Amino acid sequence: MLGQALKQIFGLLTLFLIYPKLIYIHLKINPTASIPSSRGNRMTKTLSNPIGLLTAAAFYSFFIFGFTDNLKGATLPPLLTEMSLNYSIGGTILFGAYVGFIIATLFTGFLADTIGNKAVLLLAGALLIFGILGYSSFTTVIGLIAAMMVIGMGLGSIELGANSAIVDIHPLDK
Repeated sequence: MLGQALKQIFGLLTLFLIYPKLIYIHLKINPTASIPSSRGNRMTKTLSNPIGLLTAAAFYSFFIFGFTDNLKGATLPPLLTEMSLNYSIGGTILFGAYVGFIIATLFTGFLADTIGNKAVLLLAGALLIFGILGYSSFTTVIGLIAAMMVIGMGLGSIELGANSAIVDIHPLDK
């Protein structure tokens, strides 16, 4: 039961990772897409001016953040039932995500200065994929804690990377 639910969740997450490519294809077909700006007027974004696309990708990163963060609570009860664990151990498993988040927030800023925001966001996506794969395949408590730590590191990297990307894209709106 849990395996099927996690396969469906992983399929949805894969779709969400492919969705930005669909946005790019849409903009390639329709190169002038109009989106509202923070100043209230409508700005036209084109492929020759990718600010709108980069802004949408950064906000999309926050969507992935929220989607992945909400998976923890939805998968915990079936996981505890299937593995015959109590809620105190479940809380310890979830604690791994917060430890990973703290680790990521401490080091992602330095990493973004070194390798750039794009690489940080790609690393965050890789961490989320590996963390979800581990969370869906490990059968030990230590393995689940480690997988949740990797997911937390991915979430922390998205948080800092996407915020930093927005600041870099829109320096006048600081």
